[in-house]
Amino acid sequence: MKQAIHYNEIASDSNSNRGDLFPHESNFVLGVWNMSTSRTCKYCGKKYYPKSYYSYPQFEYGTSDDDKMEFARFHSLGCMTQWIRENKQAFAHLIDTVSENVIKEDNQ
Repeated sequence: MKQAIHYNEIASDSNSNRGDLFPHESNFVLGVWNMSTSRTCKYCGKKYYPKSYYSYPQFEYGTSDDDKMEFARFHSLGCMTQWIRENKQAFAHLIDTVSENVIKEDNQ
């Protein structure tokens, strides 16, 4: 805590107009400025940022941030895989149901 106070003194004494100079004092985390974009991993509860490169399921380059915010659920591939493994019966039912609906729509 004393060290953080020292950094604040240095930042306030500087001639820079950039504002926060140190990563621990700013809202900048993993390349995301808006802290409200953080989510909680559905498996382990770890905080992550869906707009960053590290969120799962992964998205193609150029996917909008809105899509990432809407569909990302896990902070790592390991968490996603483990969640699927532990919920394999429900996951299999979901896949079968979605597949049947897609086939029905294609045949109409």
